[in-house]
Amino acid sequence: MIVWLNGRFVESDGAISAEDRGFLLGEGAFETIYTEGGRCAFLNQHNDRLRCGLQTLGLAGEAADKDWREISAGLARANGVGGAAALRITVTPGPGGRGLGAAAGPPTVLASMSRLSAFPEGCKLKLARARRYSGALGARCKLVGGYVDNLAALAEARAAGADEAIMLNERGDVACASAANIFLISPAGVAATPRLSDGALPGVVRSILIAGAHDVRIEERSVRVEELSAALVLLTNSLRGVALCAGAGATPGQARAAAALKSCYAEALAAELGREKP
Repeated sequence: MIVWLNGRFVESDGAISAEDRGFLLGEGAFETIYTEGGRCAFLNQHNDRLRCGLQTLGLAGEAADKDWREISAGLARANGVGGAAALRITVTPGPGGRGLGAAAGPPTVLASMSRLSAFPEGCKLKLARARRYSGALGARCKLVGGYVDNLAALAEARAAGADEAIMLNERGDVACASAANIFLISPAGVAATPRLSDGALPGVVRSILIAGAHDVRIEERSVRVEELSAALVLLTNSLRGVALCAGAGATPGQARAAAALKSCYAEALAAELGREKP
């Protein structure tokens, strides 16, 4: 695989220093962006969140200002990727001395691209024991070391035969899935999604739906776990888009709302990538 590392396209083997603090301490920020033929979707929103992650860690924000569109196109060409793919951007402080307070630098800025296969509909969910702490630094941006609880939740779900985990916050309210935002649609067709203050990540797809799904009433509020049993559940993230989860048959109101949310994002993505509306 060819990756982009600190300004050059190189082979991925042995690309990162053994003293890099991202590797040793999990210190760094990242973003994962949906691309088609090397074209990035919603890059500005991802850059804003990357910049938030860098600021959270006290790192310089210049990495968010790289020409990611050109880098993404170069990675697609170098790796022969012509269709849907994930562009992963990772920024760490770079190599440093021993100890938490040791100086580091220059920063490591890495981008890689992986092909995407279609995600199956109807994923099975499992309520996880691992919690999502609403006040954690990693709750509002993507930090390299901030996904330990999410990984534990997903492992628990997979061990139980499920595809994804639902994570509660420290108060017992629904926060998110292990790698996605969550929307619950009531039998009447009203959608609810957890607030950012409840531990939900400010997801790119989440924000697009809240801003643009005018045909669906969406409430940002605390969501109780008891609501899951009667709700139609959708998961959203930049790679999956809007995905319907397995469950009981949907009411007409739920089916209409789910279709409207999926259509809203599909149209936004088509407009962003310059292709015809679906």
